[in-house]
Amino acid sequence: MEVCKIVEGQRYSKRLTKRQITALLKVNCQRPHEREQDILRTVRHNAYGEDPYAKEFGIKISEKLAQVEARILPAPRLKYHDSGRIKDCLPEVGCWNMMNKKMVNGGTVNTWFCINFSRDVRDPVARDFCKELAFMCDISGMAFNPESILPPISARPDQVEKVLKARRIPQVSDRPTIIFGADVTHPQPGEDTSPSIASVVASQDWPEVTKYTGLVSAQAHRQELIQDLFKIWQDPVRGTACASLEPDYQPPVTFVVVQKRHHTRLFANNHNDRSAVDRSGNILPGISRSTRAPGASAAVRPLPALKDNVKRVMFYC
Repeated sequence: MEVCKIVEGQRYSKRLTKRQITALLKVNCQRPHEREQDILRTVRHNAYGEDPYAKEFGIKISEKLAQVEARILPAPRLKYHDSGRIKDCLPEVGCWNMMNKKMVNGGTVNTWFCINFSRDVRDPVARDFCKELAFMCDISGMAFNPESILPPISARPDQVEKVLKARRIPQVSDRPTIIFGADVTHPQPGEDTSPSIASVVASQDWPEVTKYTGLVSAQAHRQELIQDLFKIWQDPVRGTACASLEPDYQPPVTFVVVQKRHHTRLFANNHNDRSAVDRSGNILPGISRSTRAPGASAAVRPLPALKDNVKRVMFYC
């Protein structure tokens, strides 16, 4: 080992220290115009357009950014309960808060308790968080029991499966649409034994789709596919799967997959145009692209209105 030398510039996949993370974030936190100039400098410096291998395959790389036409979709006005000081609000730059507002149809939480799986959060901090959570839910219009059935408990991150208790997703009702959401969270680099956490939520109150029930479970380390996502049920009369809930029940399914790990960067044509950028210089939320940029995702269009006798399942990943 004493004669081995590691060539610099290799990717380090282990867990970083707090100092390294701080230094990495400092480098990556650039203003949009700084990032744009950095990208252009990198392209010119590396001379991708003169790369012999790219030329051999007939690939031409421009030193200019691709331009796409876009428009900003109007923000919807949000309606809150009339008993609150603020009855409705219009989001600004994609942001709004719950200050002085109450939910129109707040949920009821009678039984709850908190489990702390973090090594860095102490028990007094967890207890204070639970009290603040209950208080904020109550003043926001929810019927939230201020007392948990058990005091907050702490558990090791590698014992999630032993500690968590599931909630069952109810059967599909006669309403037109049920919306599912699913995601898997993997351990951070360097954690080789902790499980991956899968979660699925489902709406229960079409057409408002504001009430969801959830299911959380631990699965194999870095397993991307959700294990036990569905159960095949054989009814002796009605048959298998969806048909066991209702005769001839075969709902159409729409999948909407959100890709987060893309490398597309969108910049305003004019960084000083306050009608197109926020205070940080980022493009405003609600941008709809009419032309697809290379590597960019196409804008998601809303589904047409559903008829009363149509049933649809939408699944968000």
